[in-house]
Amino acid sequence: MPSHSPSVPSLDPRLRVSISICVLVKPQLQLLTAITNAPIARSPTNLDARSGAILLEIGADGVNVGSIPRNVLYDDVYKALRFICPFGDAQQCTGKTTSFLVTQEWFGVPDVLNEVVIVEVAKAWWGTSGAIQSLMIGAIAGTFERGRDSAHNCRTVGKEERIIHCNAPNYAAIHFPGGYHMQVHFRNGPKSSFKGKYECNTMITEATTYVDSLQEEIEKELNDGDLYVVGRCM
Repeated sequence: MPSHSPSVPSLDPRLRVSISICVLVKPQLQLLTAITNAPIARSPTNLDARSGAILLEIGADGVNVGSIPRNVLYDDVYKALRFICPFGDAQQCTGKTTSFLVTQEWFGVPDVLNEVVIVEVAKAWWGTSGAIQSLMIGAIAGTFERGRDSAHNCRTVGKEERIIHCNAPNYAAIHFPGGYHMQVHFRNGPKSSFKGKYECNTMITEATTYVDSLQEEIEKELNDGDLYVVGRCM
């Protein structure tokens, strides 16, 4: 009998093409699977795109500033800070104090009294810029003044209740981007005590608005045109 070689079934050309495609594509499929299963790097969300905050901090307790007019109060604080933090070779100021007089009238006391408000710079740094120092001093003085401007922080006193006594914050601090800062404590002298109501939240908006009015000058000195002001009660 004639011998016959076992027949090998021929593959359909379409099948051969399919197998080739699977072999060629498999590495790409593995790579695609690895990429698909890898952790996804997501963009940060809820981030403020602006460059930095001007931070204003205001104390939660009050200081009795008596019946001193608002413009005089601003000038007194400004001059006090200039006196204890003079601009020159120094780039900073720490732990220095001075005081200024305020007028008070108490129940049962016939005469108007002069009392002091003590000003203490806990720490401040302005680098080599006198303009930045001036802006920080102005921000502190204006913030202190806004406490006295709040009707909620004032009351009438005296035998005939004819004198307005107001209270201002016991602390004010300003921080600029770049590490510039000034932190100031205020307190009454030994003959006086805090009287009346004081609430930081009644003045925070006006104080922040005041600092915001200085923003253009601050941006110019810092060479940064995209700052914003944040105020908070401590």
